[in-house]
Amino acid sequence: TKIESLDWCKYVCMCLKMSKINWIRDGENSYFSGPLTALTLMYLISTKCDSIFVPRERPAIKHWTTELIKKREIFEISNGGFGLLHLYSDDSSDDDIFEREYFHM
Repeated sequence: TKIESLDWCKYVCMCLKMSKINWIRDGENSYFSGPLTALTLMYLISTKCDSIFVPRERPAIKHWTTELIKKREIFEISNGGFGLLHLYSDDSSDDDIFEREYFHM
């Protein structure tokens, strides 16, 4: 299979789904091994950070550069760590479909 002919959206979604199936939530030696780039971008576009402006559009990778991700990482760590920012509260049906299809089996 040639890499350029892959359906990358389908591949990432399949990897997320399979990683979740194989992940043991509270397992002592169980680590989530899904596609971290996709998860990172989902986190970045889902959380509000007034200190670093990046257009909130899909695909997220269109606007999030390595430099911006590093700035965001430094900001969050220096302000208490990850997961403390508020979430956007969109009524986006495509987000609901994605979550329902790939995370709630």
